[in-house]
Amino acid sequence: MSFSRLLVLAALVVPTITLQTPFTDPASSSKSIPQSHRPSYGQSARTDFTTLFSSDQLLNHDPWSPDEWNGLVSFARVQPVRCFGADSDMKYDVAVLGAPFDTATSYRPGCCTFGPNGVRQGSRRCGVDFINVQQKVKVSDHLNVVDCGDVPITFMDSKVALRQLEFANKELVRREAFRSYNQTSLAKDGKFHPRVLTLGGDHTITLPLLRGVAEIYGPVSVIHFDSHLGA
Repeated sequence: MSFSRLLVLAALVVPTITLQTPFTDPASSSKSIPQSHRPSYGQSARTDFTTLFSSDQLLNHDPWSPDEWNGLVSFARVQPVRCFGADSDMKYDVAVLGAPFDTATSYRPGCCTFGPNGVRQGSRRCGVDFINVQQKVKVSDHLNVVDCGDVPITFMDSKVALRQLEFANKELVRREAFRSYNQTSLAKDGKFHPRVLTLGGDHTITLPLLRGVAEIYGPVSVIHFDSHLGA
């Protein structure tokens, strides 16, 4: 079919459609439609976006709710705190600390840097408030666990990075724990200090962490579990 014939056909069809389905303004035809069946086009039918997105409405919902699918990502959805900043006076029994260090890795540096974040992501379905059915225990009933985030470790110098991790770990283990028990403390000063659960990072981070533990408890022993394809 030629282009000229298409134009002629379109000219014949368009007036027919216009005559059969004329545009009708709802306001002008309101007399022929019963009030109960006529939709409201007044101001009351419009969405009040000022109220919908007001601060009162937004503040009624917690954007950092500790659900497993949203909110701040912390280890096992424990409370994230600024252990080296505004929350330095807070007491706890276990501190989760990330050590994004892998510059001592010989094969593929760069992968273990994301280790702490990967562990936190994988633990989002866990929770210290969950009941362990087999052990019949809930961790939060006995321990106050917090997530201190990651140590700001440099990737430019391994020695400097390990010293940064050592100082951060010592700062946490020197503090006083939230709970004290009837048993005798193993620390040299007789006090109860928080435990630090460190998320690495390559195996080099073990040495600076042990230095902080030895300062509080004296000589310690290490049980090392290692399992990978190259073991």
